[in-house]
Amino acid sequence: MLSKLGYNSMDAFVDEAVPPKIRIPTDAISNKAIGPLSEAELLMRARLLGVENRPFKSYIGMGYHNAVVPTVILRNVRIPGDCEE
Repeated sequence: MLSKLGYNSMDAFVDEAVPPKIRIPTDAISNKAIGPLSEAELLMRARLLGVENRPFKSYIGMGYHNAVVPTVILRNVRIPGDCEE
């Protein structure tokens, strides 16, 4: 598939597709850079990362504001108080 796209290798494809400033250097990932953790150390690391979480208000399901809803959708929506049955 890479040859169909005009690339000789996966490295050539990645070099062109992924901008250099967002890549992780290959020497950053090694057994020396990422040491083993005990279960207690891993749990502590997870707690430290969890403290950084911040709650935000979710607007999922809040509906639309000033939106034009197509009639094909509106015909299947019941409006409270509508007497048509």
